[in-house]
Amino acid sequence: MKPLEIDFNKLTRDIDSTAADWDASGAVAVIYDGKLKHCRTYGWADRENNIRASEGNTHLISARCPVMLGIAIMLLVENGRLNLSDTLDRFIPEYLHGSRVTIRHLLHGNSGIPDYFYVGIMVDLSDSGNHREISYEQRHRMERNLREAPVKPESLLQVINDKPLEFEPGSRRFAKSTSSELLLEIIIESVTGQTLAAFLTGAVFQPLGMKQTIPGWQTDTVSYSCINATNRVRLPVDSEIDHSLVTTIENMIIFMQALAGKKVLRKKSWQTLFAINRRNRSIIAESVNGFACCESRVLGYEFNLYMDQDKRLTFIHLTNEMQTMKVITGEECYFRKSLRRVIEEAITFPCNTHLRPFGDHNMLDAMYMDIHDHQRFFVWDPRSALSFALAKPKIRKPLILMEGRRSIGLLVLTIDRKKAVYEVSELLIDKKYQQRGFGKIMLRKGLDVLKRANAKQIEIGVSRFNIPAQKLYFGLGFEKYSVYDQHMALRINL
Repeated sequence: MKPLEIDFNKLTRDIDSTAADWDASGAVAVIYDGKLKHCRTYGWADRENNIRASEGNTHLISARCPVMLGIAIMLLVENGRLNLSDTLDRFIPEYLHGSRVTIRHLLHGNSGIPDYFYVGIMVDLSDSGNHREISYEQRHRMERNLREAPVKPESLLQVINDKPLEFEPGSRRFAKSTSSELLLEIIIESVTGQTLAAFLTGAVFQPLGMKQTIPGWQTDTVSYSCINATNRVRLPVDSEIDHSLVTTIENMIIFMQALAGKKVLRKKSWQTLFAINRRNRSIIAESVNGFACCESRVLGYEFNLYMDQDKRLTFIHLTNEMQTMKVITGEECYFRKSLRRVIEEAITFPCNTHLRPFGDHNMLDAMYMDIHDHQRFFVWDPRSALSFALAKPKIRKPLILMEGRRSIGLLVLTIDRKKAVYEVSELLIDKKYQQRGFGKIMLRKGLDVLKRANAKQIEIGVSRFNIPAQKLYFGLGFEKYSVYDQHMALRINL
């Protein structure tokens, strides 16, 4: 595929502006076609003491995050030391339900094992009178530190062993559980005789040349967490975190290139790790509007690593501050989401464009498309358009225009065969992708759908003041049928 002509100078300006708007801290790096195109640091290494972030800063990542656990397990599978169908009782015979749960269940987050921390530890802690008496900030610090504290196998079993499985293993698509993380860690350590962090260091990071990525918990940056996703709380590391690794943005760029280039593991193993299910999740990533997103959390430290393999673009935000949230036009927004949208806008042009039905796989992406303010006089916003379509699901068909795996626009067709009514009821393109030819592509594909439904005549409504839309429709053969004060109806005979 021919490389895209991306304006990386503009993209850098847009990333800088977005980071400033959000007062974001940490490093952002972008790799395209195997080459580093952007790498800058923003914000604070220590906000309270006014110490600015620098490119050499160290951060924490978790060896228990899905991408690290997935790679570690598949390395052992490739070496013949594990099988994904191995049951848990092989490694932890004391666990009562071990014979029903496989490694594959643990990796996919559908084991049914109750969550050790949030169903067990946190419930007991929240019932404690002493815990309720301290301030929200003190509670938050205690809970976050407790979440990262070392857990012995016997402590884990003490919490989960007398609890029934929440559902039959494998019967649900995804139910994240800290129990799965801890059990996978126990399996890896029992097979290798090493800590999970040490195994990853020797088997992954050292072979890749990631010399600054080592087991540990001491960094030159200070962690900040959030209460209610809005109020920052200083959360320095003051005790051992046995699953943490110290790293730098330079080393995470090496890791990004390894993931994008499918290094470390064999091709079949990567296919297993990246295979997306119907809920837009794989073993190591969540599919987010065309990007596979791998993530890690330790106290306030985070990384969000996104890969668009169709476009050969990967980017990461490595930070010491958990991201704050704003509600913008009814949507929860974070810096990572704004950053992703800036990059989506820069790289998305017609190439592999097709229509797909509206459903679980693209619901959120479709709901949060946006239009320019001046267009709100002419078209509904996506949520209103979807409500209109779903009010009469038998005759109204919502379709999403996809560019590869990315949601671009929304089309609502009315198909009422009994009354011989065939209409293009709603048509909108997300404002990030307008003026790129997607509107014409979507309308043409919509007309093809109506033709296949045996439509002989198709109608579409348009505002008399929406001149760009009129040009599009007239250019495809629509003609005026009726004209009113504010709008007119156009028709085309097939």
